[in-house]
Amino acid sequence: MKHLHAHRASTCRLASRAVILITIMLSLFLTLAVEPAPASAVPQSAEPRPQAALTLTSSTPVVSASSGYHIKVTIANKSDHVLKAGLLRAATNTYYNFVSRTDLNDWARAQNTIPTSNELGRADVPEIPVNGTTTVSVDANADQTTLKALQTWGPKPVRIDYFIGHDPIALDRTASLRTFLTRSKDGLNTADTPPMQATVVMPFTDISWRLDGKAVDALMSGDKGIQASEALRNGGEATDEQTRSTLNDVQKLVENHPKLQVVTDPSYAKTLKLVPKSSGVMQPGNFDITAFSAHGNPEDYNAAGVSPSMWNSEAATAQYRTAVGDASASPSAYAWQGDSTWTLNALSRAREQGYTTAIAQSGIEDNGDGAIHSDIYSVPTPAGEITLVAAQRDLTQLSQGNPSDKSAAAEQSEAGRISRLLAQSAFYQMEQPYSNRNVLICLSPSRTADENGTIMSSLEQATWLSLTDLDSLTKAEAYASGEQAAALLPKSAEMSQQHTKQLAQNLESLKSSAADIERFRSSVLDAPASPTGGLGSNEERQADSNGKKKNDDPQSLARQDAKETANRTKNSGTWMNAVTSLHNELAFHALCAHIHQPEKTDEKGPTARSDDDAAKAESANHLTDDARGLADRLFQSVRISQSEPLTVVSETASMPVNVTNDLPYPVRVKVSSLTDSMEIVTSRFEEVAVPAKGTSQTTFTVRVSTSGTATAHMNLLDRSGVVFSSPQSTKITSTLRISDVTGWLFIAFALLLAVVGLWRQFHVTKDSDQ
Repeated sequence: MKHLHAHRASTCRLASRAVILITIMLSLFLTLAVEPAPASAVPQSAEPRPQAALTLTSSTPVVSASSGYHIKVTIANKSDHVLKAGLLRAATNTYYNFVSRTDLNDWARAQNTIPTSNELGRADVPEIPVNGTTTVSVDANADQTTLKALQTWGPKPVRIDYFIGHDPIALDRTASLRTFLTRSKDGLNTADTPPMQATVVMPFTDISWRLDGKAVDALMSGDKGIQASEALRNGGEATDEQTRSTLNDVQKLVENHPKLQVVTDPSYAKTLKLVPKSSGVMQPGNFDITAFSAHGNPEDYNAAGVSPSMWNSEAATAQYRTAVGDASASPSAYAWQGDSTWTLNALSRAREQGYTTAIAQSGIEDNGDGAIHSDIYSVPTPAGEITLVAAQRDLTQLSQGNPSDKSAAAEQSEAGRISRLLAQSAFYQMEQPYSNRNVLICLSPSRTADENGTIMSSLEQATWLSLTDLDSLTKAEAYASGEQAAALLPKSAEMSQQHTKQLAQNLESLKSSAADIERFRSSVLDAPASPTGGLGSNEERQADSNGKKKNDDPQSLARQDAKETANRTKNSGTWMNAVTSLHNELAFHALCAHIHQPEKTDEKGPTARSDDDAAKAESANHLTDDARGLADRLFQSVRISQSEPLTVVSETASMPVNVTNDLPYPVRVKVSSLTDSMEIVTSRFEEVAVPAKGTSQTTFTVRVSTSGTATAHMNLLDRSGVVFSSPQSTKITSTLRISDVTGWLFIAFALLLAVVGLWRQFHVTKDSDQ
């Protein structure tokens, strides 16, 4: 009996193992099921050797019932010998469906194995010389067997292999590339699920601000026809023609893609003659509110000349109205993220300045490994409620021209990134096909209109996406609100040490230059200019019957610049206001041109960052230097003229010193003199008034007590006693001679002694011994 039971148990175990084996074999068969492979099927066992590099230069973004599948691959010879002729093969797996984001990532990074036995096509590759390249096309028409076998929509793995030689038995795979194709629902008999909503936003801004040299010269000359805003222009080193061409390209981009949402920088738009249709405005200059908050000391910004009134929502609306020439325009205002992250404090700062919606390109995401959702948060701040809309990290990163991972070889090219973008978005829709979601995708303003246009064209072909507008996105139901939303925010701003240090250095420089300009206004100009533009002295307030100021430049005719003088504002306060305004604009844009922050990485790859960080750092530093240079130019325009060596032949002498003023308004300064000798000294200070674009002379008293040489070191000081000029030196040589009066006294005394001596000699009474 025991044997019978044992036999039955053994039989059951064998039967169970047989069922498991049959199940495994059936699953493997279904996964690998393909059309009978031709005799020339290419083996996949050999591992590639690093002799060649493949670059995906073009690819069909969305495969439909009629599109076919077409790719171009550039093959570069990285070896030290000629690569023989061979072939390029593209293949997929028509039955495979990605099951997770990790699955997608691992395929892109070549960290998993998915059989790709369904050939899409192949092409001959010619011989490639050392360091040479060749581009090969693989084309599969719509009726190609593998494409017709795709019966489910969504992303599929694609493997591109390059083989040396044509022998079907001894093919040597030299290089491979992993990418994706995404089949649309077109022509497939599948369930029609609702598309996922997506909003694509492009900021319209620029960081290439620079001074216009001619306009600055005119402003510094007091030209009343020049405004401070005219001396600062956008476009960097680009010519006007290049700038117009770029703007025309952006205009066409917006016209060709009506669903593209443009958020315009109003300070940038104000400098342009052509402003594209906009869905809203950002803070002027894309001022970095997040860095402002992270710095933690608003007084530093005020001291640098940058006040909140320069970047609040009212300023944004006013500047946009000026740009479009419509005083009634009321665009929606959005606070755009800077180089740091949106914290509760940063959002509160934005809300204080009138912004009710903020946009985050990175730093806010609570998806984990679950399905994505609408990243909309209603955040309570001390200044009031604010809506935060966060961009979807992966889709934004790819759209801005960054690979999902550095090891994703195919994504090093634009075609590879677009293939991944569409595959990723399709996978997100398939995760929860009936969930109502609206994801934000942010494009990069530093990319060309053609590059952003290619992204838009690809997304518009994605039948699983429904592109919406920014207004619909911001009004959608929030994913989290109240304390729950606030808890999802970063607890502290993410700023690198380099970023923090550079920001502090630029702020210190801007504070110094702002203080120097104010010091020039109050302590160097002859009539201290009122900050409100009023006249600063009684003389300046007096006018003759013709309305001309008495302190108009009387030397203009002699200098032959009467026309320039007539075009000059008569008010030094107005002029100084214009100079101060230009400095503050430079400081403002220096703090808008976000300072470099290295790309951050996490376990899922680099976070989305703008690809022009280095240009931003360079622009910020350049504008900071320009602001410093503007203050220096004021003080350098008042200087001591080079003096001739002085020879002194008496105990006292006069040393003339000339002070020149190149500015269009009179100045009053102190001149100090100090010698390096105790025997040859000068008087210490003299005050001198110098007319506009003129020269005045003052004199120092020189006193000597012996013959010799000394050097007098002279400096200019403002009226509060602070030195501002480069020192000038004059050599003083003393060949001391007694002055006339002293000499006569000595001579008279000597004669008197001689007379007395002679008289005594002749009238002395001699004794008997003599």
